[in-house]
This record gives sequence, C-alpha cells and structure tokens, in this order.
Amino acid sequence: MERPLGVLGEGPLEGVAGGADPGHADRLAVEVALLDRARAALARGDVDESAAALDEHVRRFRDGALADLRGATEVELLCRRGQTREAEARAAELVDAHPRSAVAERFAGFTCP
Repeated sequence: MERPLGVLGEGPLEGVAGGADPGHADRLAVEVALLDRARAALARGDVDESAAALDEHVRRFRDGALADLRGATEVELLCRRGQTREAEARAAELVDAHPRSAVAERFAGFTCP
C-alpha cells in the first residue's frame, strides 16, 4: 500500500513549515491516513475495513489530534450497521468530549438518517 510522503520517516512532508517538528508532522500524517482509510472503506460500504482502521486509530492515537473526526466516523459506522441507539449515544459522547470541535458540533441532537 502506498503511503503519503513523510509517513514514518520516508522523507519530508510538503507544506510543513521549516520550524515545525517533523515528528509531529509524521504522526499527524499517519493519523490522517488511518482516518482516510476508515472513511473511504465506509463510503464503499466496507464496514469491517472501516471498523478495523478505526480500531487501529484508537490503539495508536487514543488522544490524537483527530480524535473528534474518529468519533464522527464511529457514529456514521454505527448508523451504517443499524446500531441506532449506540450511534446516538456515541454522538452525544462526542459532543461532550469535544465541545469546541466543529466536527463534533454537527452531531448535537444527532439521529441516524
């Protein structure tokens, strides 16, 4: 599988400011790649692959910079699986855990479509 440039020390990321910590940029790139994988799998209907990518994100980045986006994807996955109550509970947890997040904000009062 092809990885974005800069992931796991394979070279510099484009657009990283000269003074930025390259380790942080690499870590963020890995977070983004995992969540992209989860969201792409969900978009094509592969809920198992999406869940696997989300599980990996939790293991590697429990309190990562993109935990709110992971939570939003988890809500969507639960809806896709027909787990409406769990999705709505997870949405409420997401809003409570990330009160300043624009991602979480859109899940206030959420119900599955």
